Amino acid sequence: MKTGILFTSRNNYDLLDYWLSKVDTENLFILSIDEDSTLENKIKGKEICKKHKITYMDREDRGMQNNLTSACSIFKKNNLDWIIWFQHDCFPITEGFFTKFNKLAETGKLNEFGVIGFNIKHDGVYQMLSRTPLQQPNENMWNRFDINSQLPLNYNKIHSVESVSWMCAAVNIDQYKTQIAPTGDYQFFHAWDDIAFQFMYKNIHNICIPFLELSHEQIIKKEFNIPVKSPLAKNKEEEREREHFYGKWGHHDVWENRWGFLYDDNLTFEEVKENYNGTLINKFYNHNINEGPLKTFEI
Repeated sequence: MKTGILFTSRNNYDLLDYWLSKVDTENLFILSIDEDSTLENKIKGKEICKKHKITYMDREDRGMQNNLTSACSIFKKNNLDWIIWFQHDCFPITEGFFTKFNKLAETGKLNEFGVIGFNIKHDGVYQMLSRTPLQQPNENMWNRFDINSQLPLNYNKIHSVESVSWMCAAVNIDQYKTQIAPTGDYQFFHAWDDIAFQFMYKNIHNICIPFLELSHEQIIKKEFNIPVKSPLAKNKEEEREREHFYGKWGHHDVWENRWGFLYDDNLTFEEVKENYNGTLINKFYNHNINEGPLKTFEI
C-alpha cells in the first residue's frame, strides 16, 4: 500500500495503546509524533510504539501543520504517497477501511484533491460529513445527519466539502508539499480547516468519501483520565488539563488574523468576501448545504 497512518500525541499514550490494540491497521506504516509530552509520558510513548512496532519521533516544529511536514518527509522515505491522520478516539468501522481507501488512491483520481475526509459516526448520534464555517445555514457549522438515516441529496456520493470532519483526515503528500504553506500558529484546532481553506483558495476541492465510515467515541477518553471534551479553562483544573493535553490555545484569534473573518460567525465574511472572488471559498459561502453538495465526483 502507498498509505500510512499518522498520530500526533501529547500525554495520551494509554489511549494510543488502546487504539492500536483495537484497530486492524492492515500492516500499514504508522508514525506517532510526540508534541512535547512530559518526560514520563515520552518514555511511556516510546515503549508503546515499540510494543506495537510503530515509529516514534519527537516533533521537529510545534503544531499540526508542521507535524504533517515532518511526516511527509518520513513517509516519502518509506515510499508512501498518502497520510491518514487520526484522533486517538476515532476508529475505522468500515471493514477493510485502509484497503478500500488505498484502492481509490491507486486509481490516481484522488491526487487532484486537497484534504480528504470521511463519514464520522459521532458519539452514536450523528453522521458528520464535513465542517461548514461558511455555508448557509450556519447553525452548528457541521453538515450532519441522524446516524440511522439514509444520506439525502447526493451526500451519499463522493462530494466536495468546505472542510472535513477532522477527527480523521487524509492528504496526498505531494499536494501538501506543493500547495500548503504550513504555520505553527495552530496547535491542533482548526489546523485542518486552515489546510482545507488554503486548498480552496487555489480552487482545489476537498472531498468527503461518505461510504468509508469511522466511529468517533469521545466517551472512551474517560477510561484514560482524559477530558471527554476540550477543557474551556473555566477554572484552575481545566487550565491544567488544557495545558497538559493541548498546550497552545487561541486558535480562533489565529483564524481571524489569517482569513479575516470569525470562524464561528460566517456573517463577518461579508466584510472580506471581495478578497476571495473567483475561489472555492466564495462559492461555498454562496452555497446552501440543504440543496445538496456543491459538486459530486465519480471515482
